[in-house]
Amino acid sequence: MASRITQKTIWERSMMQGRSLAAILVLLGSSLLLLSNQFVKHQHFHLQRTEVIHASSRQSPSEILSAANLVSDKTLTVARTFGRQSHVLGFSPFHNQAYVKRALDKKWSCLIEKGRRYYVDGVLAAYDGRPPAGLPQDFGGGEDVLQAFGWSRHEDSEPISSDWDPALQAMDLGAPEEGDVSYILLDQNLEFDNGHGEQQITNARYYAYYSLTGFILVTDSYSPSGQLRRLEVPENEIANKIPLLHRLSDALWFEWTAHTDQPASFRYYGVESIINHPTAELMDDIMIARRGTDEVSWAERLTFDLKSDEGKALFGCPNGVAVSWLLIDRLSTLGKREPSVTIFNPGGGLRSMVWELIPAGKTGSFGEVTPDEPDS
Repeated sequence: MASRITQKTIWERSMMQGRSLAAILVLLGSSLLLLSNQFVKHQHFHLQRTEVIHASSRQSPSEILSAANLVSDKTLTVARTFGRQSHVLGFSPFHNQAYVKRALDKKWSCLIEKGRRYYVDGVLAAYDGRPPAGLPQDFGGGEDVLQAFGWSRHEDSEPISSDWDPALQAMDLGAPEEGDVSYILLDQNLEFDNGHGEQQITNARYYAYYSLTGFILVTDSYSPSGQLRRLEVPENEIANKIPLLHRLSDALWFEWTAHTDQPASFRYYGVESIINHPTAELMDDIMIARRGTDEVSWAERLTFDLKSDEGKALFGCPNGVAVSWLLIDRLSTLGKREPSVTIFNPGGGLRSMVWELIPAGKTGSFGEVTPDEPDS
């Protein structure tokens, strides 16, 4: 009995000591957090007030402020949290874009690094004669080749959206003649043989306009691997279930070279009505940080080269990756190019981007790149 009492007493004392230690740690943590907040406010942006407000990712800053009973003014800065329904609103005595840029840089760090690697370790390495592993495949040409990989091909007569008129007018292109622009719909809806015996119709689709003047505009893009992931096919089984012709960049090049006998004239790559979640959120963040709204007309467009963090993040995002593969895989045809990206959103969910692959010695068509915001 004495032994049991002793053990119980020891246990109770240990619990009391543990609770005391936990309370001390909580108190210490709270103190450090308060000191940290005060330090950040004092050292960086002298923020008068910072709040986290939960809201729909589609709400405009003014709608968020109104719902939170806050007064909108020009000192508002907004930074969206990737993949979450929240906004961080910072109120400062000065309209300090550096605050927004640092917040977004931290959130975008993965995409910035991915874009940097694609450009430095991929594109520039290829330009220096050090091509990365995995050379481009020559799939030949003809509709029979497409069918062998499970793709059906149809041509549509729908014209390019008029929202693209200002962008098309700004491009360094000759006026397209009748028959120069084709709208091609590629659907992966046929059976195929990929040599593994485990092929699967994926219902992937790549829809795009091809202009002989040097422009490709993608309107719909769902890759075979992405479609299988939506069907929850295990990751280690996907490679054996998709056709060899599966990457967007390869499908676009296949069609481009089928349309023209001057493939090196390719200069502009556009994507319209972007709905891919990471890309859409990234574009919204950039437009809000730079223009105060996620609806930015062509006149207010934002252009970035790959020296900027915004440019690197857009290069590494799902809708920018195809550009890197085109530059790497088609170096022998396109030569060395300097890519820049322009983003805009005329409204109605029509987020759009257009990459200009500027040949060496030439200047871009869309004006100067958007300057970096000052750090302070």
